[in-house]
Amino acid sequence: SLQSLALMDWNQVGRRLEKTEAGSYALDGERCYLDWSACKAFPQNVEIQALQTFSGQSKGDNVPQVTPDDRWISLETHLSLVALPDEGYQTRAFHPRSGCFDFSFVDMAQPLDQPVQQRYIFRHRLVAADPQAEMSQAVEPIVYYVDNGAPAEIQKALLEGASWWKQAFEAAGWQDAFRVEILPEDVDPMDIRYNVIQWVHRSTRGWSYGASAYDPRTAEILKGHVILGSLRVRQDLLILQGMGARACSAAFAPVFPGEPESVALARIRQLAAHEVGHTLGFAHNFIGSAEGRSSVMDYPAPLVRQTQDGLDFSEAYAQGIGAWDVLAVRYAYGRFPDEKAGLAEVLKQAKTQGLSFIGDEHARGVDQFQVQASLWDNGSEPVVELERIMALRAYCLQHLNPKDVAADQPAATLEEYLVPIFLLHRYQLEACGKSLGGYNFQYDTAGETQSFKPVAADRQNAALAQILKTLDDDFLKSRWSQVVPPRPPGYPAHRELFSSRNGGILDDSALAETSIQLTFEVLLASGRLHRIHQQAENDQHQLSLSAFLSRIGQVVFQTRKDPSQSAVHRLVQVAYLTQLNQLLKSDLRSEVRYLIQDHLAQIQTLLKGQTPNGAEAAAHRQLLDLLEKGLAAHGESVKNEGTIPPGSPIGILQPNSP
Repeated sequence: SLQSLALMDWNQVGRRLEKTEAGSYALDGERCYLDWSACKAFPQNVEIQALQTFSGQSKGDNVPQVTPDDRWISLETHLSLVALPDEGYQTRAFHPRSGCFDFSFVDMAQPLDQPVQQRYIFRHRLVAADPQAEMSQAVEPIVYYVDNGAPAEIQKALLEGASWWKQAFEAAGWQDAFRVEILPEDVDPMDIRYNVIQWVHRSTRGWSYGASAYDPRTAEILKGHVILGSLRVRQDLLILQGMGARACSAAFAPVFPGEPESVALARIRQLAAHEVGHTLGFAHNFIGSAEGRSSVMDYPAPLVRQTQDGLDFSEAYAQGIGAWDVLAVRYAYGRFPDEKAGLAEVLKQAKTQGLSFIGDEHARGVDQFQVQASLWDNGSEPVVELERIMALRAYCLQHLNPKDVAADQPAATLEEYLVPIFLLHRYQLEACGKSLGGYNFQYDTAGETQSFKPVAADRQNAALAQILKTLDDDFLKSRWSQVVPPRPPGYPAHRELFSSRNGGILDDSALAETSIQLTFEVLLASGRLHRIHQQAENDQHQLSLSAFLSRIGQVVFQTRKDPSQSAVHRLVQVAYLTQLNQLLKSDLRSEVRYLIQDHLAQIQTLLKGQTPNGAEAAAHRQLLDLLEKGLAAHGESVKNEGTIPPGSPIGILQPNSP
């Protein structure tokens, strides 16, 4: 029956809660019902809503935070029944350099000279009104509808940003085939006939999604549904306010009038284009920022420059569609007399224009190695950009003060601005780290000239030298505990802030520890160390793993003449040895493990030759204890102190994630 169908645990809630160790729960049939008031029927889809209750026992704090009684969890669940479209849709072949999502399936009936694994791309159906014309209208254009409940300034930004794709469709030979309009009052967003850009409120960090309903037989996109969280723009505002956007030079007013809200709206335009791009069938392209901001499908960091007048926000976010996006639309939606030849020509044109595609698989994560593909970075030279960002960070920290806080807010909320500014370098640090043991490559096919090459030794050495500057005392020191007062009632500490062991007072050591941890997570990523070792085995000019560790060790254990710098320096030393100990408890090749332990033995010899007095003696004993644990390569795992505040609002990697 319809009711039994709707009340099934389609989302496997019980299994997910158990897998995440949140508790053990099972569907309670007596406490489930079909919510007829929320069920809807449209010409091509039926929407069924039910309330499902799960009974069980919770573990930890997560479940009690979202339910009045953690013996039961009640959820509204949704099931969509969609009519599949008529025949007539033409599938299109997937290519790994196309920038499109792939739809794969196994066809065992393929001829023996063809692979059984077949791949199409996801795309909307577009039929030319005049198939012979170079520029044709569509029988049915692709129309996206912006949430009519969004605030006026947001609604305008969403309209403008999503409409950027019109230029790409025109370049692909379509006249007025892509439009963006306001959702009519009498249209329900759940009607599958309407592509929707929805503005929603959530208590999370404001993730955004671009997802599609599609025909499972052909990968034809039936409906694009974008969900943009209102909290996302507030994260941008926080960064911009911390940079002092209101104080930027009036010379840049024609583009961004110096108000963080104006720059944040520019980000909303870009975000609208990005998420709509997913629903058109396009994947992330994380090399876009390295190729002149060639794609809205990259994750953009605000490009803010220092000038004699202050900060220049005029190029904070790109305006309009990117050159790569134009080619991606041609590949997915272009019309060709000979489709195979036409698609090959698009891919060739991309190479001619110096445009590439690198997806999530080789960009997302601290241990990745494609030197040009990163999230939230800028520029084609990651080392140069890290140096620039570090200087920008120093400028912003120098000018950050309680006056940046709104007059009616407690002065303690300055810490909210401090966090993203103190960690302003975190993403460019990751981007720079990809030079170490890194490679430059594209997704070439076997018949093409292969582009897979390791990063040159001089660039790797430059990257290491720049990253090690993030361990300098001046970079890490913090006296913000003297500036930020305790948080008053009604403004409790939360996860967006630095951790503290000072009982409610800002912990200067926690700021330094957080930044140090970010640096060593990049430098000592397991895959990176293995690649460095392998590259040196294949090329004697590359930096060996022993030399790599030695250079880090020289910075970490160099003698400090100024006693006031010893405290921060000890944090660096403890964090370094702790990270190496954790690394030795992981799965390492034997030769890599031996090289790390040999490095620790050299440090141990160095420290045993020192005899510090007073407070330094206790810190010295702590270092020797950490060394012994690392050399033994067994025992309890040692954890880094503190927790890094959340950064990227993106969580689980999914094909249609933002």
